[in-house]
Amino acid sequence: MQTERVKPGEDSRFRILTEISQQITSILDINELLVQVVRLIQRTFSYYHVGIGLVEKDEVIYRVGAGALWDDPDFQFKPGRLKVGSEGLTGWVAYTGEPALVPDVTRDPNYVWMQGSLTKSELMVPINVKGKTVGVLDVQSQHVDAFEKTDMELMQAIASQTGIAIENARLFTISQ
Repeated sequence: MQTERVKPGEDSRFRILTEISQQITSILDINELLVQVVRLIQRTFSYYHVGIGLVEKDEVIYRVGAGALWDDPDFQFKPGRLKVGSEGLTGWVAYTGEPALVPDVTRDPNYVWMQGSLTKSELMVPINVKGKTVGVLDVQSQHVDAFEKTDMELMQAIASQTGIAIENARLFTISQ
């Protein structure tokens, strides 16, 4: 069950962004980086679900997440792959590089239901590296109209920091 979500004020949003950035910039393993990002966001904001899908060829592939569903040992992320540009809201965000804030997913024809999900509203932002979308940060709530423009701005800032950390981890891997 989702607890009441924290709504940070403007001063605490900057502090939260700084703290998350500091915690992820030193992680040089991409898988560990992604796990830490979703856990930090989920723990900080008490979102029902937080996931990151990475763009691989023409698909967004979800490999990590945090929240109620991910706490269930029998949970399998289905669908775990969405076609860029043609499947779901995530595929659209990956294709356009633009965020999507959906107040009520039941009213959006592009929404793809995730097995076992109780999601009512969703916010997705692109993760960009050097002007290219490499992934999507996806946060979900069990409540309709749970997200505001300030939530989107903060998630975009976190996604930007995540993109920098992903690039650093990739460059480190290549240098090894």
